[in-house]
Amino acid sequence: SRGRCYMTYNIMCRDKHAMMSTKPRGQDYSYQGPVDPMELGLELEDESLHGSLSQEEDMDMVPFGGSSEVRDVRRRRFFLVHFPSVGLILTSLAALAIGALIGTFASGTRGGGMGVDTDTPGDASAPVELPPNLAPGRSFDGAAGNATSAHPALSDLVQNGEIVGDVDWELDFAIVGFPKCGTSYLMRYLALGEELYLNDHELCTLTFNDPVNLAKMYYDIDRVTEDGRRRVKVGLKCPKDFESDFGLQHYSQYWPTTDFVITTRHPVSWFQSFYNYRSYQHYPLRMPDPLDLIGECRDNHPGRICAHKITPKEECTKQNVCTDRSNFHYALSRFQKTPMNTTRELELLKGRTMDTMGGLKGRVFIMEVGQLALEGDAADRFTRDLSDYLGMEKPLPPFPGHTSGNEYEVEERRQDFMNICEDRYIPIRTELLKGGGAAAEWIRDYFLESDEVHVSQKEMFLDMIAKWSIDPCDNVEAL
Repeated sequence: SRGRCYMTYNIMCRDKHAMMSTKPRGQDYSYQGPVDPMELGLELEDESLHGSLSQEEDMDMVPFGGSSEVRDVRRRRFFLVHFPSVGLILTSLAALAIGALIGTFASGTRGGGMGVDTDTPGDASAPVELPPNLAPGRSFDGAAGNATSAHPALSDLVQNGEIVGDVDWELDFAIVGFPKCGTSYLMRYLALGEELYLNDHELCTLTFNDPVNLAKMYYDIDRVTEDGRRRVKVGLKCPKDFESDFGLQHYSQYWPTTDFVITTRHPVSWFQSFYNYRSYQHYPLRMPDPLDLIGECRDNHPGRICAHKITPKEECTKQNVCTDRSNFHYALSRFQKTPMNTTRELELLKGRTMDTMGGLKGRVFIMEVGQLALEGDAADRFTRDLSDYLGMEKPLPPFPGHTSGNEYEVEERRQDFMNICEDRYIPIRTELLKGGGAAAEWIRDYFLESDEVHVSQKEMFLDMIAKWSIDPCDNVEAL
């Protein structure tokens, strides 16, 4: 939580003034600047962080901070997660020490211990003082205007490895797609908001069919701002939760009121970015030839993607890179925000509505990645709209300055990178443009018609997605 370290499920420290720090506790924060959203090479998607540390995580892919420091902190986090008794002891000792300090301070400054008149009314503008047992895990009572800890005990919510109580209050919003569309940049940007909390890395426990892990991880989050006067909205980022077998299913069952943020991108630049990222990430393993990725991502499962260690390996030979996945409207239809009762809508979806998920009561904020590169008044309007959507009293800060990403520094690992504008990839571009045109039409004519779907500067957004059916290779600068 903002500026503090908790030794529960990870020991990463967050600093709202330095976006995300990957330094262990006790070291100085470092900040190398956010990735340029048009480069978008820093997503951790699919076989990345599951819970705290996945065996599939590529230790050389370091979006923020140096690789050696990240390895150090990940090793420490791995130690705490896989040796819970040691982590519990350390956590208990830390809690006892902090409790003693707080008790000493409280006894010296309240109750007349240092001659303070306890009957004197406090300054109305001063922060609300809270008993130590309210943090972490505080919530904000909007009616009373103060902090409270009214949640049931975790033991009443999770029993015998199952969620048995109401945990819907734990999660306010989720960034759930699409990969290589600026979700990591957006996660780090939202972390700057005083009224927002996001986990410091991609968290895909729902896709991996482990909702209990999420319920435990998010139980103790402090949901009150540092001044004690505003509620903190809690979120996560997993850019495949609504394309997988289990993601939306668990949202519907346990976190049905969660609001969603969806980022999109021109399908041609999306495919090239995703393919090259996968090639680099999985080296020395080789990706299939791009021309072999025309069609479905998952054999015999139209519109579905694979989840590491969940989906049978024989169905997952494409690393979730395929032209079919660029039909963004297939996955968006699962939110059940459109009627799906007209011939044209069903034609656009080609019957691939996947399994629409009933029970989802949350709203959807959809955006195009180009909106992350806005400047001036347009950028201010976008940040205000996003702040309003998330229910923030204090708007988000301006976008940080964009810097060019240098995420692919090892030349040897770039040997299979594709240039999608080469003539031999015309069949791929043809498929992507066809899907892009259908997705843009469906979003414009059906998705945005829902009162539960929000967009900033609608006309600008529509102009951006209208280009999804235009080949950017005719204008290299547009790619």
